[in-house]
Amino acid sequence: MFLDHDYISRYRNIPAASHREELTENVIPYLPCCSDLPDFYISTPMHYHPEAEILYIAAGEWKYLSANTGQYRSAAAGDILFFSPYEPHETALRAGSKTYTTQCICFDVNLLACVPGDSGADLAHALTDGFCRFPAHITSKDTSHALIHHAFETMLCALDAPEHCEEFLFFGALCTMVGILKREGFLRQKDSSATRSKKNDLAEQHFARRVIDYTETHYAENLSTSSAAAAMNYSESYFCRMFRRVFQMCYSDYVNRIRIAKARPLLETMSVTDAATACGFSHMSLFAKTFRRCTGMSPTEYQNLTKR
Repeated sequence: MFLDHDYISRYRNIPAASHREELTENVIPYLPCCSDLPDFYISTPMHYHPEAEILYIAAGEWKYLSANTGQYRSAAAGDILFFSPYEPHETALRAGSKTYTTQCICFDVNLLACVPGDSGADLAHALTDGFCRFPAHITSKDTSHALIHHAFETMLCALDAPEHCEEFLFFGALCTMVGILKREGFLRQKDSSATRSKKNDLAEQHFARRVIDYTETHYAENLSTSSAAAAMNYSESYFCRMFRRVFQMCYSDYVNRIRIAKARPLLETMSVTDAATACGFSHMSLFAKTFRRCTGMSPTEYQNLTKR
C-alpha cells in the first residue's frame, strides 16, 4: 500500500507533499474500532510508502503503532512523529477528544543526497535500506522540540506557497531539522553488518510489507491464517508469532478490519449483501457481526447514516 495519489498529485517542484486532517466526533462511527484498545478508533490502517513521513499532532489524543516500535504508544498534542521509508505504521485516536487535527509531510529522503559531501547521500541510502531510522517520537518536553517544530512549520509554509522559492525554503528547513536530529544523537547510522537485533528489525519490516501487500490483493478471497502463511512460504506457527508481534492482533482480526474498511464506501451504492460478498464475507451474519464490532452499528444503520 504505497503513498496515495492524493499526495502524489500535490508534488510540484520538489518530491514532497503536505496534508492536513481535521476530524470531529461525528466521524467516529465511520472509523473501525481498535480491538486491542478500548475507546480508540483506527485513523489510518497499517500501511507504508517509500517516502519518509513527519506527523505533527495538533489536537486530540492519539496512539501509533509501527513495525519499528512493535507496540501502541501514546502521542499528545504538540508531539512530532517520524516514520522512515517503507516502515509499516498505523495511527489511532481516542473518542471523546472532540477534535483531532494532524499535519503531515511526506518527502523523498533522496533530497538529502543533495547535501554537499558524502554524508547526505550516505544518510539517504541508510534510511531507505533501514540501517538508520528517524526517531519515532519527539515530545513537547524534548529540548530540541521547539527547533524541530519551527523547521516543520517552515517546510509546511514552503509547500503551501507555490512559486515563492518553496524549493529553497523546504530544503533549508529539512536540512536544519535533520541536522538537529543528528546533532542531538537521534540519527545514528549503524554498521551495514548490523547486530542480531537490527536484523530482526529488518525481518519484521519485510514481513509486515509482504502481509500488507498480500492482504490488500486477496482480501475478497477465502483467506485464512494457514492459506496466507502458505502463500508467503511461512510456517503457520512462525506466521502467527511474527504477525502478533508486529501487528498486535491475530491475522483474522486484521483481515476483517481490512474487509470492513473496503465495505464502508461500497455500502453507499450497493446493497448490504452485494457489499459483503464483494469484500469476502460468505455469510451475512458474520458480516453484520463484524461490521458492528468494527463500527459500532449495523450495515443498514450505516447506510441510513450516510444517506442522512
